[in-house]
Amino acid sequence: MSYINKLKEWFNRQSNTNKAVLGLSLFCIGSIIFIVMAGILVPDITYLSLETPNAQIDNSTLEYTITGSSEPNAQIFLYDADLNLNKVPVKVDNNGNFSYNLNIPLSITDTKVSVVSQVHGKYEVSQDIEIQRPLTFLSIKPMQELSYGNKSLVLEGKSDPGATIHIISNMTLRSNLNLQSYVDTAFNDPVINNITLKADSNGYFKQDFHVPLNSTSAYFNVTAASTGKRDSTQIQNVTRDYDIFPSIMSIFNSSYLSNSVKMKNITGKGFSITYPAVWERQSYKNAGKDARLDLIYGNSVEAIVWYGKIGNEFGNSLEDYKNTQDVHIRTWWGGTEVFEQDINKDGMTGFRTIYKCQNNPVFSNDIAAPFYIDRTTLTKDNVSVYELQLMVFNDYYEKNDYLIEQTVNSFKIT
Repeated sequence: MSYINKLKEWFNRQSNTNKAVLGLSLFCIGSIIFIVMAGILVPDITYLSLETPNAQIDNSTLEYTITGSSEPNAQIFLYDADLNLNKVPVKVDNNGNFSYNLNIPLSITDTKVSVVSQVHGKYEVSQDIEIQRPLTFLSIKPMQELSYGNKSLVLEGKSDPGATIHIISNMTLRSNLNLQSYVDTAFNDPVINNITLKADSNGYFKQDFHVPLNSTSAYFNVTAASTGKRDSTQIQNVTRDYDIFPSIMSIFNSSYLSNSVKMKNITGKGFSITYPAVWERQSYKNAGKDARLDLIYGNSVEAIVWYGKIGNEFGNSLEDYKNTQDVHIRTWWGGTEVFEQDINKDGMTGFRTIYKCQNNPVFSNDIAAPFYIDRTTLTKDNVSVYELQLMVFNDYYEKNDYLIEQTVNSFKIT
């Protein structure tokens, strides 16, 4: 009988308890053998220790010495692309100690040197040491608010004397009403600037910026650079404040107004007009319409609110009225339509048309050509018709489309 068969016969004669104990014992013995063999077969890790993982040097130092310890028979190599170190060998003494003197130009303000230690039959080890120069001082004065109508901002602050200050400014623009209008105006605005200037002998610097009126915010990225120091960067972001919406400056021809006409100025949003069912007829220098309200809104804007009825001077439909008004605007004011939009919201229907006019208005001396007429005509019942007509200076209109949109959208019949 073979030895293996004898072993099987012996194992089968054992009780279940003895079998369990034997299996557990064999498992433990196997685990111990595995651990011992792993310690014998797996190589050790090479020992490496640097004196410091990070180093701070001043703005004039040109040298720095790396020191550390490894194993006596180790090979030490240095790597750093900034300092042109590519597997540079370092001598190790009999005790495993080593040092290496780095040459660091003033232009290198932040770098990382990799130290690699290799020993035959062991895993190699790598450690990094980061070497930094001090930061360039930079302090920016908080910028003033960018309020409605404000076209300028001042950026000022302090840095190191003679520091180079680089400023990237970005004025975000709103789109105008159509592509051509946007193209005509947007590229005349200094939207993005790259400016470089020097701080004076006291470190002070100052720069004025023009902010287009149709810019909703202004962003400034400021970087200060000084010889032998790291660059410092700060960001300022100012959003134009529209909370204080342009108020109605004056109401003229007040004798035309009925006590039953109510106008509500909504802070930050514009205004709404409430009309009576019947409002006495008042002509506007033979311009027709049943009634009107004349306003000066904000700066450079004249607003007229008309009231009339279909079947009278409005024709038999809103489309009739629009066609008639198109003829008048082209004839009287040399107007060219640049935008048209149908309106159907909040139970009101109508349209909005915008004209760019080249002749002075027949009925007003306040707005000089060229100017825009922005006209919104609404009805709830296809009988009573209400119209907001804005006459706006050319430059103001193209630079303040945000405000014009707010005014038009706030025109409601209650």
